This record gives sequence, structure tokens and C-alpha cells, in this order.
Amino acid sequence: MGGRARIESLAPGIALTRFYLAERLRLGGKPTEPHIQDARRLARWLQEWPEEWISIVDILQRGPSPFRKRHPFVRETLIPLLLRYGHLEGPPQRVEIQGQIRREAYRVLRSCSRIEPL
Repeated sequence: MGGRARIESLAPGIALTRFYLAERLRLGGKPTEPHIQDARRLARWLQEWPEEWISIVDILQRGPSPFRKRHPFVRETLIPLLLRYGHLEGPPQRVEIQGQIRREAYRVLRSCSRIEPL
């Protein structure tokens, strides 16, 4: 067959992979999403944010230092995670925050105290 694996030869490997995935779930709960630690850090910071609304600009300018100057990461990764786990409420609105008009602002939900994968 010239280096090609036959379907029958893959079955034991697939079974072993399924076993270890099941053990991982049994012993450690659900697998952690990528970037969940970053989302947790930003969620903790949001609990101290004094306003009802937050924009990406506010996070980039005033948020935890690891997230400053990381616009695509905040917009495309962290905001969706915070929306999914109930730390922010969307869709984004045009509002005034600390005397500045923000085109895309999300309501900060303070009742949610942690991020857990669904």
C-alpha cells in the first residue's frame, strides 16, 4: 500500500484515544477551552469596572495590561467568551461611557461570578 494506513489498522488507536478522552473527562471534568484563563482574568477585572457598560476601547485602554494593544484577540476571542458565559450582554450598543461616546459597548453583568465551560 506504499505508506498508507488501512482503516482496520486505525481502529485500535481510535479506541485508545477514546479511552483516554473518557478518562480525562472522568478525572478532570470538561476540557478547558483555549484562552479561558485570559477570559477569567478579564471577567474578574470587569467586576471592579465602575460603569454599567464597557467597550473594547475601554478594555484596551484601561483593562489588564496583557490585553492592551491586543485588539483582535479581545474582540474575536475574549468578548465572545464573556458573552457566552454571562459576564457581558450583547448585542453591542452605542452608549456614553465616562463622558465618551462608544459605538460598540456591552452591558456588564455582575451576577455571574465565574467562567465554567458548558
